[in-house]
This record gives sequence, structure tokens and C-alpha cells, in this order.
Amino acid sequence: MTQTGKLIYTELQSIANGIGKFHNGDYIREQDAVDCVKDLIKSLRRENETCNIRRFLGQAQVLQEDLVPLIVYYGRADEELFEVTIRCLMNLTQPARIVFKNEVPQDQSTRHCYIQVEEYLQEYKQAFVNEQFLKVLSEKLAYFLELSWEERSEDQNVLIERLLVLLRNILHVAATDVDRLRTDDDASTHDQIVWQMHQTGLDKLILYIASSDDERRFAIHVLEIISLMFRDQTPEQLSSAGASRSRREKERDEQELARITDMERAKKQSQLLRLTTRHSRFGGTFVVKGMKSISDKDVIYHKPLSEVKQHSFDVGKKSRKTPKNRQPIEGEEVTRRSTLSIRVCLKEFCVEFIKNCYNPLMRAVKSALERESSQENDETYYLWSTRFFMQFQRLYHFDVELVRETVTVQEFNYVYRILLNHLDMMMVDRKDAIIWAKRLHLALRTFKELLETLQAMSNSRSSQVRNSAKVIQQNVFYMQEYRDLLPFLLKKFNNTRNSKLYAKDLVETTHIYVRAMEKWCATQGKVLVQRKRKVVKRRKAANTPISTETPQHSQEELEEKWNILSDELSDLLQDVQEVVSDDVTPFDATSEVSIDEQRLECVKSIYTALHSSECTKAIALLRAAREVWPDNGEFGALDISAEDEFMLLREVFLADLSQGQTEGNDNVEGDDYGDEVLEEEMEGVEEQEVTQELEFDFRKFLMTFSSPKVVQVYTLLLTLYRNNDGHTNHCIVKMLHRIAVQNGMVALLFQLSVFRTFQKIFNDDSTKTSHFAELKTFATYVLRQFFKCVEKTPKVYVEMLFWKNAKECVEIVDGYGTYKSQSARNFGKILWTEEQEMELKQLYEEHKDGEGDIVDNILPHLIDTSRTRRQVVRQLILMDLVTNSKQLKKGISGRQTNRQTWSEEAVEELRTLYEMHQHDDDVAGEIMLKLDRPRRHIVNKLVELGLVEDRKLLRKKRKRKSVQKEAGSSGGGDSSSSEEESDTELASAPTHPFSGLERGDPLELLSQLREMPSMELSLNWLRRSFNRTADDREDEDEEPEATPLIPLMEECEVALQNAVFQKFLYTVGVNPPVDEQEQFWRISLELSPGVLRQLDAALDPESGGEFPRLDLQYNIPSGSASRNGKCRKQKRVANAKPKATQRRKPAAKDSMELERSVEFHFLM
Repeated sequence: MTQTGKLIYTELQSIANGIGKFHNGDYIREQDAVDCVKDLIKSLRRENETCNIRRFLGQAQVLQEDLVPLIVYYGRADEELFEVTIRCLMNLTQPARIVFKNEVPQDQSTRHCYIQVEEYLQEYKQAFVNEQFLKVLSEKLAYFLELSWEERSEDQNVLIERLLVLLRNILHVAATDVDRLRTDDDASTHDQIVWQMHQTGLDKLILYIASSDDERRFAIHVLEIISLMFRDQTPEQLSSAGASRSRREKERDEQELARITDMERAKKQSQLLRLTTRHSRFGGTFVVKGMKSISDKDVIYHKPLSEVKQHSFDVGKKSRKTPKNRQPIEGEEVTRRSTLSIRVCLKEFCVEFIKNCYNPLMRAVKSALERESSQENDETYYLWSTRFFMQFQRLYHFDVELVRETVTVQEFNYVYRILLNHLDMMMVDRKDAIIWAKRLHLALRTFKELLETLQAMSNSRSSQVRNSAKVIQQNVFYMQEYRDLLPFLLKKFNNTRNSKLYAKDLVETTHIYVRAMEKWCATQGKVLVQRKRKVVKRRKAANTPISTETPQHSQEELEEKWNILSDELSDLLQDVQEVVSDDVTPFDATSEVSIDEQRLECVKSIYTALHSSECTKAIALLRAAREVWPDNGEFGALDISAEDEFMLLREVFLADLSQGQTEGNDNVEGDDYGDEVLEEEMEGVEEQEVTQELEFDFRKFLMTFSSPKVVQVYTLLLTLYRNNDGHTNHCIVKMLHRIAVQNGMVALLFQLSVFRTFQKIFNDDSTKTSHFAELKTFATYVLRQFFKCVEKTPKVYVEMLFWKNAKECVEIVDGYGTYKSQSARNFGKILWTEEQEMELKQLYEEHKDGEGDIVDNILPHLIDTSRTRRQVVRQLILMDLVTNSKQLKKGISGRQTNRQTWSEEAVEELRTLYEMHQHDDDVAGEIMLKLDRPRRHIVNKLVELGLVEDRKLLRKKRKRKSVQKEAGSSGGGDSSSSEEESDTELASAPTHPFSGLERGDPLELLSQLREMPSMELSLNWLRRSFNRTADDREDEDEEPEATPLIPLMEECEVALQNAVFQKFLYTVGVNPPVDEQEQFWRISLELSPGVLRQLDAALDPESGGEFPRLDLQYNIPSGSASRNGKCRKQKRVANAKPKATQRRKPAAKDSMELERSVEFHFLM
């Protein structure tokens, strides 16, 4: 120890002696005790990276001998001493990881100091098992909480927060080795702390803070304390504590006991079979036929025959050592059963917390997390509490009203975003990858509990709860992100970061979701889901004229081409099941294009498909269009025969539709993989993500699990069949059965590691019970299919050594080369041979760590120079080398760099062009014709130079045709007649259904509405709609739309029929439906976000805000609704739906309203 260190320790010893001492069993403080404690706090600020001050105070037991007695004997009387001592205690009890800068030291000396600090913290925790100490804390905390918010000073609020942090630090200390070795029904140090908190009333104060609206600033601290109180506890044990076992619990325990008994009996029987009458020294000598030794002869066996099955050549071999960074994670959930009194105490706390505190506290914590006003990674406490208390409520006494705050679509979305964020951080932050993996596991368990709660709601006896569950399920199953989440997590599993417990929860979560999706499809029939696709817009070059018309063919040429197609069409029409198309959408309800235009575009698509020899697509489009437009008969009757359908296709083929056929060909859509992987592969290409509605194909959804990476996760978990519970083994077998039988990919399981696991199952004596019957039956089926394939293809024995993709699985079962012929016939895609795949994989490994774009570096080295960038990107994803094309862009290519660099001459030319075209309809488009640069580069540079303040001003302006222009285009005489006909039409048109509606005084109308019964709920619904619309219009970059008011509750629908409520809506700027094609009232575009906020405040009965002065330009026409531009035309959400799609998922704003209304079902 250095001289400076000796002086520091001497000073600390004198400070500790100056605090006080024990005399005759009582603690006597010194006169300068307050100053001594302050000196301790100052000393802690000067400690070095090894925490020398903290370690010396722990060794001297200053906390046990001085600080805790100060609180016990003088905490009530001396407020200054109490406050200073609490500050010192809070500092000394900080977690060791925080003291060492949020990381565990790696060097030996510093790590030794880290372990010392943890040991001292465990000793501190034992010292806090003091009823008098916790009683003083409880009294002080109760005194401060009794003061109202106005009477309480800021120092007192800070002291309350310090008390809560001290409790958090005490509960956060890890268990000692002695506590870990304690048996169940024994009280550990942590249990003793919880019991003392219950005895002193601290748990009641925690519940009060959690339920009080005035103490929301302490919400996160309270949630941390509650989550640490229930550490090592399980909802299953607490929900059944202190209650008599139900018949179901008794049956479950009896089944578990019977399972253990059967396993033990089978084990004893196998041991009896191994016994022999011979002595072990006279076992005999045998030759094992079919098992070769190191020579060409059979193995000579000298042991008893009963052990011949256990003979192995691996005995005595030295196992290969796995590097430390590649060893699997052995994560185990630490749980223990406390004494009955502790469990009953915690159970009562859970019941009170869920009943009075859960919803307001979780709402406050989530609000703080979304505002980022909390500390980093505090969402882990939120996720843990959500999972724990929702599971407890589901098992104890299920009442969804008590946990409604976390049973919403927004909660699913929040957990989904956290899952993806933690997954990204786990792959990026390699240093703390294991920590991020644990957080990912916690988020996954929360998502699993949300699904289980949703399933319990679907089975509820209450129709209201079932309807609420149906709304949430409709949104969860509708969104593509949720459907892709679980397959994505399975493919990203890494056993060096993710534990086997994570794999178990992931497999069970997948089982719950797939089973719920299967049930939903069975009950709903035709299910429409959302699908996001990427549409690539290719810009035409300025100097290259592109023809917009297809080449004309003579009648003879058309007849000759039709004769060629007729045979294939005839075969397809006679066999309906062969007509399969992945993506046929003749109608898009979310599009702004009218229904008639979409019907015409569908006819053009059929025409184009026939002339491109895509007979399957043409027939699929025709049949899909017939379902969407069945009334007009343009696509044939619903019961049309094959001959009539053939003649209808012939009429379309021979029709003259070449005019304008390629008008919309700027949008080039790729196939399934191309839409997902293509980025901006070249300059002049703009990419947009479009949302479509498709009929859900459950079998196609199951095919996403037919991946070798998914099967590897299930195989890893299958090796733990003996330790898995019955439900986990069932989940494994069920998914493997779906892959092998339903998907027809049984060859995915033809792998040596899978067969080794099957061998262990058959040879294991413990599996000779009925509990493993399902597992053994499935293993038998897979092995039978394997030996059937062996008879046709003996090379399957070699295939066992490798994991296989879909192509190889098909060829193993149907024969090599069959996949190529089938794919070429069905899809017409360019295939890659095995040699080309090996070449591509080798080139990817060489260039993945290099500079620049990976694909640009690979293309020059390919033997096949005809390969395009798009083909290479798609094949890399099919081979699971990358997940998306963004991973291939390591840098910017030279061509892009040159285009993004602006020289002085280019900047001057840009200024000149902008001055020339600044008044044109499309400024950026005109400049693009002169400059060979992308649109986004031009827009960014104009904003950077200050020539344009807002990039929105550079958008292309749309021209609207006026009535006068249309009338004038037909000549003078025809113009007058047209005007007369227009006047006649307007005169004979039916009047607007709301033509008599007038605006009034909003305050007077509001007072009338408040006097009406059950109108307050409708006014609150209107306030929420104003708020959401304001948020949407503030966040939107594009031109806003008139937002529809969609009533999802009966009270709101009744209110919309009320004349006073209608007049009030019209007064505040909510316009009625324009014509029979609209069915919802809509918030006018004239209302800015600020005005909408003012309207919300004016509707608040507590704030009593004033209504803003509105200068509304829109008036209800007295005649026909919105004819020939007489009234202002607003953008609409597609309400005119064909009969075949009446039950589809609401689109755009309607869908948003439906999602956000879930929580209101619980308020009805």
C-alpha cells in the first residue's frame, strides 16, 4: 500500500470513529456526526477505478455498525441527519455494475475488486433485515406522502425519490451462494426483506404511490421496486398459494407423478434385462456382425451382450475443445418456492396491485418510456411487469378489464418494435450481445403472454370480451409485420448468444400464433391480409424516345398465335387446380383510382398476359375479376362453363387494346423475392413501398417455416426431450409435422443430427411410456419416408450430412433434376446450378469484408457474364447468405459518388435552370431532363443552396380539368346544348340528404348535448378523433386527407343520427357525406392541427377552453351532391366496395380508427 493510500484509509477510519459508537446496547452519536457522514459522501466521490473507498468502508462495516443504527435511533428526531444518512446509504448500495461504469471488468485485479464490492453488497442486504430500520423508513415516507402536492417542498420530493431508490438498491442485490442452495419453502434473505416490508407497511405505501395520480413522477421507481420484490417467483405458484387445489390441479399433479413413476419403472426393467447369470469376469467373446473394426474384419466384443447397444468407438477419444466465444449459452431461469406466508403475502399484493394500480401505473410508465424521459433500458421493467401480472391475472381470476391497458393493438406494436430493436442491438453490439439477448428474451415472453391473453379472451363467456379479442386478432393477423416476426426470429437464432430457454419460449410462441392463425382462417373463411410490396419506378432517359404502343399485328397473325395458346388454355381450363397464381389483385380498395378505371386496367392486364403467353396468370386474373365484379357480366357469370370461359378469353385476345396499354408501364413490379430485395440498384430508379390486400393463404404462410435454419432450432430443442415438459415436446412435434406432412418437405428432416436424436429416443428406457408416444410415432414416420427415398435414390445417405433447401428437398423425393424442370415450367425463372451457387458463395465470402458495394465487386468475377445484379441479389437471399439487399451496400460506388458531388460549374448550371423553370408545374422534373442526376439529388441541392425553403414546393403540381374546358372542347353550338343538358340534370338531380343543415353557436349546441344522456361518450370519441387527426397531419409529409369519423360503438352511431349532434359537427368543421358513395362524416381539410387542438380543449369539461373562430369555405350544396365541381371535392377513403370484398379489412384511416378503438370496448 502506498503512503497516499495509508493516509486516505487513516482519514476514513477517523471519519467513521467520529460518527458514533455503541454503549450498553444503545448507539450514541457524536456531536459532529452529520459532518462525518457528509465527509463520507465526499470521499466516495474521490474513489478510483478500483472503488478503493467503497471497499474500505465495506471492510470496516461502517454501514452495519454506524449508518443503520443512526437511522434506527436518530432518524425520527433529526431530519438533517436522516437526509444525509439516506444519501450515503443510497450511494453505498449502488449496484456493482453501475459503479464499474456499466461493465464487468476483464482484467484479473479489477475483477477481484468487482467481486469484493458484490460481496459487501450482499452483507449490506443482510444488515437491512431490520424491522426497526424499515419502520423508520415507512414512517418518514408516510409523513411525506400525507402532504398534498402544494404543501410538499422540492427537497421533500427529492427525499421521497431517494428513499425509493434505496429500497430499489436493497432489493436489487443478488442472492448469496447460501441462499441459492436453500431448499424450497425456506426463507432467503430476499424473502426476509419482503416480509419486513409487509410488517412495516412499506408495501401499502408502494401500492398508494402506484395508484395515485399525484405521484406519477415516481412511477418508474415504483415499478422497479415491485418487479424486484417478485424476483425468483412465478405466477403459477403465487396464483395457487393458500388456496385448496382444484380438480384440474390435482389431475395435473397425478399425471406428473404417474409419468415419473412410469419412467422409474421402465428404467428398473431395463436394468433387470441387463443382468446375466455369468460373472463379469466371464462375459464371453463375441463377434458383432456388420460393425467393422479398424481392419476389414468385424468387431470382437468382450463385454456382456446386454451392453452391446452402448458400444461406441468414441470411448477414450479426446473431445474437440470449443472456443469460449463459440460455446452455447447455458441460460437457466432461477426460480424458487418461498415459504407459504411469503407466497400468500405476495399473492395479496398482486391482487391489490392489479385491482387498483395496474392500469394507471402502466399507462404512466409507458408514457414516460415513449417520451424518453426515463433512464436507458427501463423498458425491461415494463415488459417484465406486463408479462408477470397479465399471466397472474389469467391464472388466478381472469378479468380482462383489470389489465385492459396492456391488451391493445398499440401494445402489440410496442412490443414488436422493442423485439426488433433488441435483435438489431444484439447483432451490432457484440460486446454486450448476451445482455441484449436476455432483453430480447424478455420481450419475446411478453409477446407470448399477449398471445395467450388474447386466446383466453377468445374463449371468454362474455360476448363483449370476445368481440374485443376479435378486433385485436383481426389487426394482428392482418399486418404483415406480425406474420413475418416469428419466422424471422427463428432464422436469426444463435446458440452462442441465445439460450435454450429462449429457444423453448420461441417455439411455444410460434405454436400459439400458428394455431390461432389456423383457427382464425377456419372460422372466418376468406381472410384478407395486408402485404407490403416494393414498386420500382424507372425514369425514362431524356434523349431516348420510348414507344408507348405495342406493335400492331394483323388478324392472321393473331389467329395463328391464338391457335398456339389454345391448347395450353384448354388444358388449364379443364383442370382448375393447376391454375395457381401467387399475386393476383384485380381490385385495390386503398387506391385512389376509380372502380371503372381499375376494371379497365384489369381487362388490359388479361390482354397483356395472353399476348405474353402467361396463360395461368390470365385465367387467374379473369376468375378473380369475376368474383370482384359479378353483376355486370363483363368477366362472365359465376357459373360459367369452361367453353364459355375459353371464348371469353379469345374475345379479349383478339380485341384491339393496344392503345394506352403501356401507359402505366413505368411501374415495374418484381416477383416475390424481387419486391423484397431490390433497392435502388441504379441511378434513375425510384422505389416506393405499396400496401396491398390479398386473400390469406395459410399453407403459403406455413411454407415460411420450411427453412433449414428453422429446423435447426427445433432439432436443438428436440435433443432436450427428456428435460422438456410435455407441452414443449408437443410444440416441437407439431411444427415438424407441419413441415414434413402439410408442406411436403419431409426431406428437410433427413439429417444426421435429427436421426441421432431419434436413435437416442428409441434407445432411452425413460421414453418407453405413453408420454413420449407422439414423439416416437413421428420419428417412425420420418424414418419410413427416408427408407422409401433410399430405394429410389441411394445417394440420400450422403445428403444426410448436409442441411438442405427447398430445391434439394424436392429433388431428393422426386428425383434429381425434377425441380429444375418444374420451376422452368411453372415460373420461368433463371435457375442456378450447384456449381454456380458454389462460385457465388465463394465470391461472397471473398468480398463481404471488402470496401464498396459487394454485388458490384462480385459481378466482374462471375463466369456467367449474363447474370444481372438483380439475379445475384435474389440468389444471395435464397441461399441465406444475407437477409436483405441493404446488407450488400457497404459503401457508395464511384458512379454514385460522382453524381452526388457537385462542382462549381454544376451548381451554377443548377441555379440557371431553376430560374428558368421555377414557375413550371414540375420544376425538378424539368431540371432532370437537362441534368443527368437523380431527382432526390437535385431536390437536396436546391434546399441546401437556399433556393427553396421546403422540398414540398418541388413536387409535381396536378392539373384539374374544369367544367368550362370540357364544355368548350366540343365547339360553340355543342357548348350551349351541353349547358342546357347540365342545367336539366342539376334541376332533376335529387337533393343533398343534409341540404337543410346549417351552422349554429357551438357553445349553445355543446350545452344542449351535455344535457342529453349517454352523449358524453360520443363527445370524448370526437375529442380523440380531433387529437389523432392533428397528430397525423403534423407527421404527414404528403398532402393530408379528409379523415373519416368511423363509429365503432353503438352510442356513437346513435349520436350521429341526432340532429343536434349533426349540427354541432357541421359547425365545428366536420362535413357530412357528400353523396351516396360516402358513408362517414369527415374532418375537413380546412382544420389545421392547431385548430384541432383548440377544438379538443374546448370540448374538455375541466379546462373549459374557447372555440376557435372558423372561417369555413365548404357549404352543403342545395342540389346534387358534388356534381361537376359545384362543391369542393375532398379525398376519400375507398368506401365504394364491391360485393365480393364487403367483408375485407378496413383500409387506410378506417383501419387506423379500428385499431385505436380496441381499448374503448372495455369502457362500454
